[in-house]
Amino acid sequence: MEEPARHHQYDLPGSRHFVTTVTLIRGSWFVDASLCQRILETFEECRAKANLVCGGYVLMPDHIHAVLIQHDDADSVSDFMRDFK
Repeated sequence: MEEPARHHQYDLPGSRHFVTTVTLIRGSWFVDASLCQRILETFEECRAKANLVCGGYVLMPDHIHAVLIQHDDADSVSDFMRDFK
């Protein structure tokens, strides 16, 4: 018997997505102001390219959490995450 999927992916206009991504090597990478600025610039570039709205984010020492909202003509959140990583 096939195991049911743990997560379902919905790419519907207006849907909100809570996303998290961590660094490959866990550590305190995002405590330096210049590194934080660069990761946020990259996040914003990818977000704008994907035409997603950011409802908020939290940058932690080795990961980021964000709430993303899709427009009708936005790329998928999966595409955004791929590009951001």
